[in-house]
Amino acid sequence: MSAPTRRGVLASSLGAIAAPAQPKLPNILFILADDLGFGDLSCYGQKQFTTPNIDALADAGTRFTEAYAGNPVCAPSRCTLMTGLHNGHARVRGNYTPAGERAGLRAEDRCVGELLQRAGYRTGLIGKWGLGEPGTPGIPNKKGFDYFYGFLNQNHAHHHYPDYLWRNEEKVVLDHKHYAQDLFTAEALAFLRPKQPAPWFLELSYTLPHEDFDVPAADLKPFAGRFGSEQDAILAAMISRLDRDVGRVISHLQATRQLDNTLVLFASDNGAPKPHAPFQGNGALRGFKGEVYEGGLRVPFIARGQGIPRGAISRVPFGFVDFLPTIAEIAGAPIPSGLDGVSALGAWRGKNSLPRSTPFYWELANSKAGGLQALRDGDWKIVRNGTQSAPELYNLSSDPSERNNLAASESARVTALLAKLEAQHVDSPEYPLAGGFKKK
Repeated sequence: MSAPTRRGVLASSLGAIAAPAQPKLPNILFILADDLGFGDLSCYGQKQFTTPNIDALADAGTRFTEAYAGNPVCAPSRCTLMTGLHNGHARVRGNYTPAGERAGLRAEDRCVGELLQRAGYRTGLIGKWGLGEPGTPGIPNKKGFDYFYGFLNQNHAHHHYPDYLWRNEEKVVLDHKHYAQDLFTAEALAFLRPKQPAPWFLELSYTLPHEDFDVPAADLKPFAGRFGSEQDAILAAMISRLDRDVGRVISHLQATRQLDNTLVLFASDNGAPKPHAPFQGNGALRGFKGEVYEGGLRVPFIARGQGIPRGAISRVPFGFVDFLPTIAEIAGAPIPSGLDGVSALGAWRGKNSLPRSTPFYWELANSKAGGLQALRDGDWKIVRNGTQSAPELYNLSSDPSERNNLAASESARVTALLAKLEAQHVDSPEYPLAGGFKKK
């Protein structure tokens, strides 16, 4: 028999004295809405309808007012969320390649799911993925998720009564009669049954309130005739339905005595699109989904859990690019090198600043303008609506709605920020900034 280790000798010498208990890792639930603007929520100022369950989540935690999506459209935003890389470095930089195809995650692309699997988490993703087509290395089950149920293809996810969904790598044929939101919530409640001893991570990636605008008749009835159009009524009903299901999930965690040890996060994948304008889905911010103004990029973000101040409002800027390093710190895992984000855990726990060496950067390659780019460094933001367009400059501290372009009077600052912007972009053969895309 080999000699006992120093740790073993020490433990045996203490006899009946128990070793100190190791802190228990928290469960992590990330609820991600689709195309929901922060102005669509009553806790962020919506007056035409209410979202009481999401409001209650904010009351029990911290509501962030300067949280940024990874991109103003779906797939590249989710890529940044999963990889900790901004659009100048990430694999997926648009919804389509120039040929109208999709480039999913590769085997070598690091993903939150893989990090948490290695840290001992049971991992699940329910809802919309959009980062890998069937049979490719980018499907969830090959990117660190033990369980997947939902849409792989984001265009397919536009249909709320789908013809099929995926359970892991198996196609589940449906009949266009099941509302996907119902299926996702039921799957989430099943996944969230207490299972010991491993902690769990679930990304519940709902497809509401993304168009197609469609909702069960019973959900629409309370909103019929209240707004300027039937579409507005359907949109309000979809957001209300989303809110109700968030409440169901939180109530389930409470009933199963898991809520106290669960970090709950709620966000949207990008700013609200133009159909949300009647409800001021992006508040007073300029722009919509698909644009690199603040309206396309700022999203609701709420965090609730141990160490997170209750009923607080934080104006500390952070973004999806910071999600992977933050989750790594929470899980006690090494933060990978080469990321564009930093851990935002201090900001989530109430600190009023977040040291950052890499500025926020966004680009959208599949644009008719030939590539949109934006960079935020401190309070200053530079926007370029096309590679040949004149840069615009805004001070977000005094002008969060980006109404006053200061480029003419701040030429030296424009030059400096433009250099930083260009330094963040590494060419991608799949997503050239020059444009020429077949699809938006």
